[in-house]
Amino acid sequence: MKRSTAILLALLLSSPAGIAGERVAQRLENGILFRVVDTSDIHRMEQPGFVSMALAQGYMGEFEPVIGVMEKDEARAYPAWLLEGYSVINDRLAGQPIVVTWSPFSFSSTVWGRVVDGDTLEFLDSGELWKDAMVMVDRQTGSRWSHLEGRALDGDMKGTQLEPVTHTYTSWGKWRSLYPRTVCLTKLGRDIFESDFKRYYDRWNQLGPANTANPDSRLAGKELICGFMIGGAPVCVPLYALVEHKQFTLDVRGVPAEVEFDVLSETAVVYSRALDDDSLSLLRLDFGKGESYLKDRESGTTWLTYSGRGVSGPRADRSLQRIPSTLCFWYVWVQHYPNTLIWEVPGVQSKQ
Repeated sequence: MKRSTAILLALLLSSPAGIAGERVAQRLENGILFRVVDTSDIHRMEQPGFVSMALAQGYMGEFEPVIGVMEKDEARAYPAWLLEGYSVINDRLAGQPIVVTWSPFSFSSTVWGRVVDGDTLEFLDSGELWKDAMVMVDRQTGSRWSHLEGRALDGDMKGTQLEPVTHTYTSWGKWRSLYPRTVCLTKLGRDIFESDFKRYYDRWNQLGPANTANPDSRLAGKELICGFMIGGAPVCVPLYALVEHKQFTLDVRGVPAEVEFDVLSETAVVYSRALDDDSLSLLRLDFGKGESYLKDRESGTTWLTYSGRGVSGPRADRSLQRIPSTLCFWYVWVQHYPNTLIWEVPGVQSKQ
């Protein structure tokens, strides 16, 4: 654990009031921006290195969480526990400049394209939180960006929106089973066996370093949700509902969608059900040990549940279209997207 992270967590866990106080820097738009780590203490990975799946097996645990990205047959895994010390990774995948982010206080991961108006930006962790989620800063203009929204909050780039890149928060075991040719970000020889934030995650009443009040009581503050946008509308499905149901069929603003969930690896993926002129009806087929398929009633095509790739039938050469999504604590997500539609199963209750 980095010294700055250790001090921050010690203060957080020992103080019922949180550690905001004098750390509050300013009000930015309709949220509070405050510093949690000094910029001199932030580790940066200037040139990320990767190893093969076989070599990564030597240091990755089967259930260790990763942020997986797949572009044009190139798959990469970024260990989430490692990213607790880096937060922002600038990379290039299949020729596309991307930035991979992990905000441990909000339990949220995002991946964005780094090209804006033909220029490639390079991002850093600013050491600040805005609405309890990590803030990035670009080296080119010094503008601050919301990691969760992908939007510039101030500076010359204010109002600019980055393009989302689909990613999957999952376990190492699940990711390598989906993409056996994946490579994995090296841990640089560090032994990391659990999250530095485990105690914080276990404290359900501690909402971030500023001890934020839950802004929307429809869900508990630290309820984990799968959040995404459909037709410009923010939507979320609580993980407790996904644990019970595993599959959700949605229709929001005329956009048909599907949410699929694997309990063991906490993998949530969201698909558009629109394909050609059809609105697909997907039957889920589970065979145990995480093996799962989808079969559409319209053409009889069978699809891999967590990659969306067709494997048999008339559309075997096609893939279902992913809708970018992220896991996130409810109290953070709803600060960024206050009019979120919550999709649940009647009668299924939170365990909090």
